[in-house]
Amino acid sequence: MTIYTDGKRRYSSLIEQADATSKGWRLCAILGLVSALVACLGIAYIGSQAKTVPFLVVMSDDYRPVGIAVPSNQNIGIKDERVIKSIMAHWIKLLRGVSSDLAYQEKLVNDLANFVERGSNAFNKIQEYVSHPELSPFVKGKNGTVDIRISNVIKITDVTYQVDWVETSRELRGGDTQESTYRGNITFGFLRVIPPQTVLVNPIGLIARDFNIEAVR
Repeated sequence: MTIYTDGKRRYSSLIEQADATSKGWRLCAILGLVSALVACLGIAYIGSQAKTVPFLVVMSDDYRPVGIAVPSNQNIGIKDERVIKSIMAHWIKLLRGVSSDLAYQEKLVNDLANFVERGSNAFNKIQEYVSHPELSPFVKGKNGTVDIRISNVIKITDVTYQVDWVETSRELRGGDTQESTYRGNITFGFLRVIPPQTVLVNPIGLIARDFNIEAVR
């Protein structure tokens, strides 16, 4: 082996090592770019799925909350039907449930008031129901209780849901148990400003504007 061929072999070896190293760095750079791109896309997707609803709290001069403003209906978490269905089921339980505990029954009615628009058809119907001499839950609670079991909640339109439920009536003296099936349609809207006494019970400001109930045979 001559000096020439030995030098050529070493030179070729150095070129091959440099080329292999260069390919390795290029591969690492490509993998790094791909990883960064995937991470950015993942962060963007997670951010787009956020359900956080911004709101504004109005404070008085003595730092007491006097009102809460929320975005328009299109920006509230109304797209998640599970939230609406849960509130519809809860609304029926507040309206139709009967307790023998007077204080607890008053709490149910007061909580229900936070889910009803003042002056609406729903508000007037509830007033008639609560003050009825025979159907009022305060009258029924003297002789028995009524438990509510929700069987189905269906979306009819963007602002109307249908709720099916079973009412189980029990006498306080341990008499017969009676079950009745009902169906109701509830039309609702949203408060533009949520009073501070309402936000803890109804944080998204969903309110009933009208409803109809019928017995199902």
